[in-house]
Order: sequence, then structure tokens, then C-alpha cells
Amino acid sequence: MRVATVTYRTVRLICANAPNTQASPVEYSISVPPLNRSLLDTIFTLMFILEDPDQRCAWYFKAGWRESRLNYEKHLATYGDSPDWQSWLTVVRDHVQKGKTFFGITADQEANPSAIRSWPNPGAMKSYGLKKDDALTAGRKFMNYLDDWYYKELSVQSHLSAFGFETRGGILIKGLPPDEDTAGELQRFRSIQVSKSVTLTMIFLSELELDLHLGFQERIKYIWTILAAHALEAKEIYELRYASAL
Repeated sequence: MRVATVTYRTVRLICANAPNTQASPVEYSISVPPLNRSLLDTIFTLMFILEDPDQRCAWYFKAGWRESRLNYEKHLATYGDSPDWQSWLTVVRDHVQKGKTFFGITADQEANPSAIRSWPNPGAMKSYGLKKDDALTAGRKFMNYLDDWYYKELSVQSHLSAFGFETRGGILIKGLPPDEDTAGELQRFRSIQVSKSVTLTMIFLSELELDLHLGFQERIKYIWTILAAHALEAKEIYELRYASAL
């Protein structure tokens, strides 16, 4: 929750354009797609965990411990004989040891951390545990929708494939299509990215409300209706997932 909040606030800072405030340079907005992808990663993780909280939480933290342990071993093998690294290695070793107890790591898992299942990425989450002809739950259908329409686009923009570079950084190269004023293109890009950030944040909050019933149902619906009146993507998501569920 806090990571999602800080990520959203970072987008607001990067894209600040309110009257009587110090506006950020509009070109800073091309840094927002990776932040929006981070928000989307958070949504997938939340939805996947909420399907089976007890088992998924244990898996999540054990997978995290696995990565910490393997990261420690990699650094130990490379820098274990260096005096400059001893303080850092000690801190990380102690952290790994505390995690072993806290997350219930078994003796077999400690002896072979690679045997612990890695945490799945969003592409694997949407199909996890499903056979070819299994019917999809409403949540899994929504995961597929988010993957098709959001995650793939934000991923190519984050990795800067040719298409990702074209849609994210191409605006900065003068003389290339589109031929409209670069400043205007950047302002439109900023508006689109801020809209995505707000929409993704609302998805995160809505999924929490749907599962945990925190008492914010009416407030969330009210914000959705305002957002949907100004952003077609938000309207589509609200009608697809939340208009009848909240």
C-alpha cells in the first residue's frame, strides 16, 4: 500500500502542472511509464495474493527470502575476501538469517534455496493453476484484460524496444513524425500518463475494497464516476469491473 502511494505521489511530482505551484518540465513525463508499470505490478500481486491469502503470502515471502539468500551467496563468492565488503556482507547475512526464522524456512529449503518456487510475474499469474479449458473467474478475466491493454504497452515502454521507444521517447526527437509541435505532444503524453496513474491507483484501491470491505465503497464509486467522465480508459474499466461489483 505504501509503495503504491509513494509511486503515485512521485508521478504527481514529476507531472506537476497546477497553478501557483512549481511545475516540473513537461519532458519529465516520459519517465512515468515505468512507474505506471510498477503500479500495475502491484495490482497483479495484490489480486494474486487475495485469491488465497494464507498460501500466497507464505509463497511471496519465501520467494523473497530465496532471492535474498541467492543474492548474498553471489556477493559472498565474488567479494568474500575483500575487507571493503565485510561490513555489508555481515549485515546481509544477518538479514537472511532473521528471515529464515520469520518466514518459516525449512532445513531443506535452507540447504537448497533454489528449490523454493520463484514468485510468478504477471504473465504467469493470470494463468496460474489453470488448465486449457478451465473457466476463468472474474478476477482472472480482469487480469487478462490488464495484461493485454496495459501491461504489454507499459512493458515495451519500460524496456525501450523499438515500438516502446517510438511511443515514449520519439517525441523528443525533432523532425520525426508526428509533425505537430513537440511541446503539445509532450503535454498530451503527460495527460495520458497521469490519467493512467490515477486509473491504476483506483484499480488498486477498488480491489482492496472488493476483497476486504474496508468501508470506502461509496467514496471509491464516486471517484470512479468523476474519472470515467473525463477518461475513456477509466470509463471502460469501471463498467467492465466495478460498476456492478462495488
